[in-house]
Amino acid sequence: MDKDLEKIKMIYDYAKFHLCLYTGVVAGSIGIGEIGGAEFIANIFLLKLLAILGVACVVLAGVCGAMVAVNTPEYLDLKFDDFKRRRLTAWIITMRVEQWLFWEHRFFWVGLFFILAVSLFAVFE
Repeated sequence: MDKDLEKIKMIYDYAKFHLCLYTGVVAGSIGIGEIGGAEFIANIFLLKLLAILGVACVVLAGVCGAMVAVNTPEYLDLKFDDFKRRRLTAWIITMRVEQWLFWEHRFFWVGLFFILAVSLFAVFE
């Protein structure tokens, strides 16, 4: 198999895995909020804001990952470097594949940090 095709397929698999991970993180965050600590979080504006921002960031990471995963099958005939530079558009935002992946990671880690911070505050109330 061509090395470029193999790399593109790896990015596709990687994006699919992350979409499942993000879905689990959002569902788990909401579930944990419902089980315990929801009243404590709701009563403190900053914690509520961080919880909302955390979930929003993970959702945005999912959007970025989905942009790559959904469009990858169309470009299997490209060289890997051409694929990374390919421009993808979602609504009014146009970025290269490598930029979608860059923002996917940033949104996920920032969101996870916010969610963990809120969780720790709720546990140690």
